[in-house]
Amino acid sequence: MSFVETRAAIFTCTGEESIITALGPTLRPLGWVPTARPVPTSYPALPGEVLRFALRPAGSWRALVPSDLALAYKLTLGLSRHLPGTPVVGLRREFDGAMGLKLYLDGRPLFKWGEDPDLEVPYPILPGNLLGLKEALVACGVRDVAVGEALGAAMERQAKAFLPLLLQRLGLVAVLPSLNELLLAPGACSVAFVDTTSPLAI
Repeated sequence: MSFVETRAAIFTCTGEESIITALGPTLRPLGWVPTARPVPTSYPALPGEVLRFALRPAGSWRALVPSDLALAYKLTLGLSRHLPGTPVVGLRREFDGAMGLKLYLDGRPLFKWGEDPDLEVPYPILPGNLLGLKEALVACGVRDVAVGEALGAAMERQAKAFLPLLLQRLGLVAVLPSLNELLLAPGACSVAFVDTTSPLAI
């Protein structure tokens, strides 16, 4: 079996400023706060002291990549709570190449595809739920009934093409950038949060 680099990104279709603002209340309960000043790249951070993000436009969406990929789905849930009425999609590629997706709206999971222990919520999320898929499509502005039926049929067959087809219909890409790749892309910006015990904390 060949292995690839684990990658993850969070996508939402609101503005950059709204996303950065929503990160504050999302991260504070997890122990991170804004910095009093930009964190220098040369700063000798302790493990877990600094959480960095890269943010850039991705079609009609904005892509957000955290330096700690394990937080991707927890951040997807948290951001959806603080961006009311805005769908937030978490997308992960595991080291074995398996892709997973979760779509949250207002702190509620609408749709899940792929294997994941759902540690961000206190209950298991039913994967591949047809009703959830239709609700997720409507939340993302896809109201074409034929599209919904075609995706539903592919999902029920467990077709390999289902996730790429879903991403295409949502206007998302299956190729996930790393944090550094995203930072180097045109139109990208970065933001950092620090552990509450850090001397850089506000």
